[in-house]
Amino acid sequence: VDVEAAPPHQGPKQWALLPGLARLRAIGVGADLKGEGYDGIGLSWNYPCSSGIWSVFAKAMADPDLAKVFCNGYAYDIPMLKRYRIRFRGPIHDIRDLRRALSSTSRTGLGPQAAMYLCVSPWKAEALEDEDDEKGYVDASRIKKSKLLKYNAEDGVRTAQIRTKQIGDLRDDPADKPRVERLY
Repeated sequence: VDVEAAPPHQGPKQWALLPGLARLRAIGVGADLKGEGYDGIGLSWNYPCSSGIWSVFAKAMADPDLAKVFCNGYAYDIPMLKRYRIRFRGPIHDIRDLRRALSSTSRTGLGPQAAMYLCVSPWKAEALEDEDDEKGYVDASRIKKSKLLKYNAEDGVRTAQIRTKQIGDLRDDPADKPRVERLY
């Protein structure tokens, strides 16, 4: 699950980084289809979206049997979605937290993890190329909707695929599993 945000109307662009102030621009979800970290499908839609799509999304997030996977979800996506009255039940996983537990010195962002686990092209850079962009900041209000939705769906797929690969890392080193589980 991934959200894209923009600053509030008339607010400074840095406010898009604050989940308590930013306004929702797009929501994306992704899945690792075969559970191997290679084939995936992603969906993304603008906000506001139709009430039917919003209802299905809200029900999915409240489903206690459906795992939700984020990258920095606890700090950003979940608080943002809670402002929009989305409630969460069931397992929530964050690939940033698990990466930090697996390797405390490793970079935890989605791009670096995708390069490490998936060996994929830099879709973020390609979608967001702009010489005025600040490192680590995405002003979703400046990206064309078609480009934003493709980028957002790709984020959802990559997040799910990385989670699959991270689970493999846990299995590869059973001696380290108790330490990682304490941290994660």
